[in-house]
Amino acid sequence: MSVDAKAKLAKVEVLYFDVFGTVVDYVETVTRALRHEIAYTSLPDPVLKALRHDYDWQRFTIKWREQYKLETARLASSGNPDRITVDQMHMTALNKLVSALPLPDPTGTIGELPVEEVSKALDEAWGQEVRERLNFTWHLLDPWPDSVQGLNELKQRFKIGTLTNGNLNLMVDMARNGKLPWDFLCTADMLGSFKPDPQMYRKAMQLFEIQPDVDGGRACMVAAHLYDLEAAKACGMTTVFVSSRPTEDSLPADGKPDYVDIVVADLLELAQLIS
Repeated sequence: MSVDAKAKLAKVEVLYFDVFGTVVDYVETVTRALRHEIAYTSLPDPVLKALRHDYDWQRFTIKWREQYKLETARLASSGNPDRITVDQMHMTALNKLVSALPLPDPTGTIGELPVEEVSKALDEAWGQEVRERLNFTWHLLDPWPDSVQGLNELKQRFKIGTLTNGNLNLMVDMARNGKLPWDFLCTADMLGSFKPDPQMYRKAMQLFEIQPDVDGGRACMVAAHLYDLEAAKACGMTTVFVSSRPTEDSLPADGKPDYVDIVVADLLELAQLIS
């Protein structure tokens, strides 16, 4: 596998990275911020106890991200005519989820309290300042342990940057916070749509004078999401699947799809292929 992978990388000049889930760990970072916020929220004791000790805040984080995924998929098919950003999506989703806290059983309870009672109390307690602070957590996501070292090593051989559904302001804050050594940022607001719209991949390649239908293999998409790699391959890109992210996709039971060229556990393993 490594010989074949090295051969496929030999022609690559530019690495484009998905960010959320591939390079940074949003589940741990956002869940930690939610738990910290609830610890300092003024609420009646029974409600506070239910939210501190009984509620699954990791589930809240995952549902928050699912709302974003549904919206970006919808807008990718229309080209995002209203230029909605991920920041706006995240805030809309947060407001929706706080008003009706997600549970495995939507008619269930949190601790001994009905979910409707707890949701109403939290919706009233978390004002705009709290919500903006929580929403900004998406700008400050922690990298996976291998990400920074792996990117720095890959940077010695390739031009490296993002191809992300995030907006530019968010990506700059994240890079500064996490010390992510990008050479460039390709973001949804700059390219005018969302992945998996083919125009996202094509425009990103053309910025580096790579013609998708001629020499698209000079560009390589690195992601922990199979839909992303399938769309990238359809635009002629080389593709790398990062397989070890516990919050993201796994390979199908029947093996590596044809649209995936290379499978690595993490970014350090990818860097080892060119060492």
